[in-house]
Amino acid sequence: MATNNDRQDISVLITDKSVKIIMGISILLGTIFVVCRFYIRYTRQRLWGCDDSICIIAWGCFVGASIGYASILAPMSRIAAVGRGDAPVYATMQDDAAYFSRVFFATVLLFWSILWLVKVYLLIQVKKFVDRLRTYMIIWWVIVGYTALVFVGCIIGLFLECHSFSDGLRGNCATERDVYAIHVIQWWAFSADMSTDAAIALFPIPILMKMKLSRRRKWGTIAVFSVGFLSAIASIVRIMIIMSASGKKEPNIPWQATWGII
Repeated sequence: MATNNDRQDISVLITDKSVKIIMGISILLGTIFVVCRFYIRYTRQRLWGCDDSICIIAWGCFVGASIGYASILAPMSRIAAVGRGDAPVYATMQDDAAYFSRVFFATVLLFWSILWLVKVYLLIQVKKFVDRLRTYMIIWWVIVGYTALVFVGCIIGLFLECHSFSDGLRGNCATERDVYAIHVIQWWAFSADMSTDAAIALFPIPILMKMKLSRRRKWGTIAVFSVGFLSAIASIVRIMIIMSASGKKEPNIPWQATWGII
C-alpha cells in the first residue's frame, strides 16, 4: 500500500520544467492537428462552418490554459516551499498567492470551456445524422440541454469553491470549508464530464450501425465519436492521479497542470 511519503515522491517527478516541456509539445501537436484539419477541409469543401469556429476557439482556449498553468508554477512552488518549512516567509508571498488564485481561476475556466467546446463540436456532427429523425432529434435535444446544464453547474461551482469569491481572488481560500468545497466540486465536475462524454459517444452508434454506409466510413465515423470514451478515460486517470499524488483533498498543482494540458 502506498504511503503519504510514496505519494509525495510521485508528485515530485512532475517538476515545473517538465510541465513546461509537456505544455510546449502539446501546443505544437494541437497546432499541427488544427492546421491539418483546416487544410483538408479547405481543399475538399472550401467552406467555413460553425464547427470550424468552435475548433479555432477551442484551440485558443487550449493555448491560453496551457500558458496559464505554466505561469502559476513558479509562485506556487515558492508558496509550497514555505508551507513545507524549506523556505522562510517572504515579503511578496501574499502577492504570489493572489496572482496564483486569479490566474488559476481563469485557467480552470478555460479548461472546462475546452472540454465543453469539444462536446458541442461532436454534437454538431451527430446532428447531421439525426436531423430528419424525429425521435432521435428529441433525444439529441435532451443531451444538448443536459450538457449545457451541467456546464453551467461547473462554472457556478468555480465561484462557490471559496467562502468568499473576493477573498479567493486574493489568495485567502484555505479554510476547512474551502478544502471540502474544492473536493466536492472537483468530483462534481468529473461526473459531469464523464456522463456527457458517455452520452455523446453512445448516442450515435445505433444510428450509424443501421445506416447504409461503406464499412470503412461507418467505422471511421464511429471512431470519431469514440473520442468521448478516450476523454472519459483521460478524466478518470486525471482525477485519480491528481488526488492520490497530493495525498490530500487538495489537488497537487503540477499534476493538475500536467493532466489538464494533456
